Amino acid sequence: MDKNPVTLRPAGRFRFRPVGPYNFELTVHKPAGWSWFTPFERWEGGTIWTGFWIALPGGAEADRFPVGVRARASESMVTADVFASRKLDRAALTRLRDLLGGSLGIGEDLRPFYRLMRNHPVLKHLARRLHGMHEGWGMNVFSSLTLAVLLQMAPIRRSQNMWDCLIRGYGREVRFDGRSVRLWPDEGTVARAKPAALARKCRVGYRARFLVRLAGQLARGFPDAVELAAMEPSEAERRLMGLYGIGEYSAGFASPHPSFSLDSWSVRIFHRLIFGKRVPAGDPRRAIAKTTRAAERMWGEWRGLVLVYVLNDLPYLDRTFGIPSA
Repeated sequence: MDKNPVTLRPAGRFRFRPVGPYNFELTVHKPAGWSWFTPFERWEGGTIWTGFWIALPGGAEADRFPVGVRARASESMVTADVFASRKLDRAALTRLRDLLGGSLGIGEDLRPFYRLMRNHPVLKHLARRLHGMHEGWGMNVFSSLTLAVLLQMAPIRRSQNMWDCLIRGYGREVRFDGRSVRLWPDEGTVARAKPAALARKCRVGYRARFLVRLAGQLARGFPDAVELAAMEPSEAERRLMGLYGIGEYSAGFASPHPSFSLDSWSVRIFHRLIFGKRVPAGDPRRAIAKTTRAAERMWGEWRGLVLVYVLNDLPYLDRTFGIPSA
């Protein structure tokens, strides 16, 4: 399935002035190792080289193409250079600027979030330790949904093995600015895969059928992150949950709106943070609804960022407050 690398050439430059407080490194290079756009991106000396697939609104599958990004920060400015295999017109550059600005959290003011965190005995310490960190999601609907599917009902190490195989076997390598980066597969490639072959190659089991059918739906046309962000949160969630095999948990991964998606592992952590005690004995999933409702009452629109801060400082929570992550 591997193909020859795609060579990308300079296509444009964007300069962003984020609303402070803002920490570029913590936003795109998370302490817990979360990637910005792809697990195979490069981080060296304060600069990140990464990439993703983009499709212009109203375009056919053939209009989906890879983009490379080199981004860095200096003083109060973030500069992002974009690379592509084709010349980009003004509409494409505008779409890219919107996607990158959103994924960097450029216009997001974190001061209300920090005021809220001051009232929590544990979270106030995370707010200080990770000051200026924005969510910084990759803002690619298919890769986000794929990640959610691969994380469900599997230990984290197995999930990592599955997405590593998927990217190596079905993703595309791009070269630009003297670097090589392997991207998540685009939906068109996965839609053409045979579920049985995908399941056998990457040991994803029943997930192969979900991924191939989901990819087919997206390849035929679906709103991107910018368009989902322009919708009401309930409408964006409805559209995402209308996709094959996508429930509330997975929709939360791909929605640009605040979400608080818990599973049987993370609910143990947040139950301790919110209620001060362990999850009741039995199936931890039974505590998800109660814990989620409590998070919505306590943190409202900031609950998604609370989740990001907590999951990126788990060793500190365990060491200092005895809140284990396992």
